[in-house]
Amino acid sequence: MDFLSSDYFRPADIPGHFSYILLAISYILTNIFWLRVMAIAALAFEIIYFHYSGGDLRTGMVWDMIFIAINLFQLFLLTRERFLFSIPEPDRTSLKAAMPALSQGNLQMLVRAGHLRTIETGTVLAHENRQLDHVYLICDGQAKVFLEDTELATIGIGSFVGEAAFLTDGIATATVTAAVQTRALVFSTQKLRSLIAKDGEVAKSMHQLLGRDLVRKMRARNDSKRTANLFMKSAS
Repeated sequence: MDFLSSDYFRPADIPGHFSYILLAISYILTNIFWLRVMAIAALAFEIIYFHYSGGDLRTGMVWDMIFIAINLFQLFLLTRERFLFSIPEPDRTSLKAAMPALSQGNLQMLVRAGHLRTIETGTVLAHENRQLDHVYLICDGQAKVFLEDTELATIGIGSFVGEAAFLTDGIATATVTAAVQTRALVFSTQKLRSLIAKDGEVAKSMHQLLGRDLVRKMRARNDSKRTANLFMKSAS
């Protein structure tokens, strides 16, 4: 095949191939930090490719250097933000207990997306059949779940309040109140949706956490139904 001939694979073209391979990889990355790193590497190889290709390609090389400078500046801002942002104790311990599978970087990213708040006993976090303005992740404490004034369950560390309504863009399916003084990571639903649309890494972490908690609650509910059915059968 003509495109496999040596004319297309000269030694001077190797940096060009590396450049476009790295650029293609950057297109499929969702982590903005590594996307920028890959873009810088691709642009650097492209400069080398232009240099050895012959001809006057200074315009392309200058623009590549400008793009590299822009990406380096953005990487500096991202790195500085990560180093400057720290989660104080004891919140760090509570958050790790609530989200043990998340790395420190992803943990910091989610905390920046919301805010930590102390919720007093009896505070209503969700009203049945009403729109939710916030999603709560319980980091310390407990909350009670009610359906039509009947207590269904008690949820604790690592449980979300409002995850079903958030995922379905619907209304709250139950009323939830703080059973004790509770520490929670609170997300504005509007802000969280906007952040998920912009940042693939946040989207991945949040959907993983929300989905896992929803599955866990569904299993617990099914187990409770099976237990109740067995009790009724044994009593009859």
